[in-house]
Amino acid sequence: MDSRLTETYSTRGDTHGHSNGIPPPRFFPSVAPLIKTNNRMIDDSAKEEIQLNNLEREISSFSSVHQSINGNYRNVEKIMAAFNNLLADSSKSKKAVISDNNEVGVNHDVSSNLFESDIVLTVPQIKGIVLAEKEKMGRRRVKRKVITGGVYRWNEPSSIPYRLKSNDVKWKKQIMDGMKLWERETCLRFQENYGVDDHIVFYKGSGCFSSVGKTGGSQMISIGDGCDSAGIIAHEIGHALGFWHEQSRPDRDYYILIRREFVASGADKNFLSSSYHEADNMGLPYDYGSIMHYGPEAFSSRIGELTIETLKGRFESTIGQRVAPSFVDIKQMNRLYCNERCRGMQLACRHGGYPDPNDCQSCKCPSGLTGPICNKIEQGCGSELRAGRHWKEITHNGKGDCVWRIKTDNAKIRIRLSRVNFECKRTCGNYVEIKSGTDWQQTGFRTCCNEEWSVLSEAEELLILVKSNSDRMRSMRIEYVRERENEFVAEIDMGRELDAPSIKSWVSGQENRSFRPVDNGSADTFILNSIAGIP
Repeated sequence: MDSRLTETYSTRGDTHGHSNGIPPPRFFPSVAPLIKTNNRMIDDSAKEEIQLNNLEREISSFSSVHQSINGNYRNVEKIMAAFNNLLADSSKSKKAVISDNNEVGVNHDVSSNLFESDIVLTVPQIKGIVLAEKEKMGRRRVKRKVITGGVYRWNEPSSIPYRLKSNDVKWKKQIMDGMKLWERETCLRFQENYGVDDHIVFYKGSGCFSSVGKTGGSQMISIGDGCDSAGIIAHEIGHALGFWHEQSRPDRDYYILIRREFVASGADKNFLSSSYHEADNMGLPYDYGSIMHYGPEAFSSRIGELTIETLKGRFESTIGQRVAPSFVDIKQMNRLYCNERCRGMQLACRHGGYPDPNDCQSCKCPSGLTGPICNKIEQGCGSELRAGRHWKEITHNGKGDCVWRIKTDNAKIRIRLSRVNFECKRTCGNYVEIKSGTDWQQTGFRTCCNEEWSVLSEAEELLILVKSNSDRMRSMRIEYVRERENEFVAEIDMGRELDAPSIKSWVSGQENRSFRPVDNGSADTFILNSIAGIP
């Protein structure tokens, strides 16, 4: 094996990529000024090299794990670029259009040098991902979301240290707002602290991106221009705390279809699914409403063409939200960091509720539900209703959050959405949400466009939520009726829940098993022998 290659990709004596080494001054090449030649800008390849050099310096400035010769981000990018060439469809020629109003769109100019658009990997992590792709054929797929390995956990969830590298008051407040989205729902607390080794540095960088899990020493979260919504910041914090993207779960093929014919050239690496060796789903189901999910047009080569199509139920307008972590996101985070808070509490929480780590005497309930055991609907403009043999209707006009629960006996419930007058967007901000399945932990399907829907519940009750916080007039009309076998002619069901695989029971602590080992030479051998193009 070429000794130069072995040295470049080795993680000798550091199985997790942690290092205190500082690169010599010659390591990062200087960036030449942008010049004109014959009244034309320098070619795209030169621009891309400048962007990569700038990104490398940016990452190494704030990320300790990337400051060593062996762990620097150029090595990550070399493996990632060669791996992507192996995956790429040579027939594609179009670059991604800017479509999603989240970190994917903001990172348009730097995403080719990041993993899944906004993740800064370490050398061991990219090696593990490469090996996972090699082994995927024939391997039993296991559901996941949280990065495995106790080394990637923050040791004191009640005091996670951070630093702010800007004096911009408005920017600082936005960072605080993103933190609060996690703090108010979990036991996590963030503490500004300049006297500890392991900490997060928030800075105004060239996009919105983060490492996955604790990587050791200083680690960065870039919150640049366009990244300053609380939801995008919470998304990046989710990565730093250990979350991968939702749509990369290995069970994703039960829920979504990747339309590869519309995935832009060079973006194939952003649609991989991972294995049990890289992450764990904490025993919780796939969630379309996760704050960690891509939007439907992520990395599309054509405006208006979907790269992610949701299966069976029409959830395209649900995926990609960047407002707040979903109930499943929060439950996963609480299982990851706060599970010991309420150990031994015997609360009979219903519908997937669980003891609230901020108040162990009460249940934390899925959206739309409240009460001591999550058995009541949230107070507001909705109500409890019963479906009978004849059609009834619900109408709503105006602003506010409303919840209706419809029940019946020994039957299912048919609903028709005949009017939905909300702001029509690809990913809904104000919406009608229908939870027609038996698991109300998951986000229901959301609609905000004036389309007609017919939905049949899976059980004897169904939940309808309306979110309307806009000052513009909103309205909706829903009809509902009891449906028993042979009582009505069945209609086409356009929004039913999916026939998903059973979820493996969660055992506390199993997520702390080792991340895929890559320090025994097998990764280096596979990478160097199987991926052409690594210099």
